[in-house]
Amino acid sequence: MLSIVEIKEESDVPVHQHPHKQAGILLIGQMELTIGEDKRLLQPGEMYIIPPNTPHAVTTTGGPVTALNIFSPIMEDYVASRNQYIRE
Repeated sequence: MLSIVEIKEESDVPVHQHPHKQAGILLIGQMELTIGEDKRLLQPGEMYIIPPNTPHAVTTTGGPVTALNIFSPIMEDYVASRNQYIRE
């Protein structure tokens, strides 16, 4: 599953975890990414991989952030909440 995420300036995604493997690439901005005990500053073009069930968090630094997230398997609850307008 691919998802574009936009995080406002001076915002964060609190520590959380899920059973999905997550990868991504930072497209715009700069963010501090914590994966388990590892913390690093990401610049545009840098990629990340988060193993399943691993605590992780994000803090924006210096402005808003846009990233492409990739999840496997699909996050069914996220898909359901984002696609409520689609009728089959």
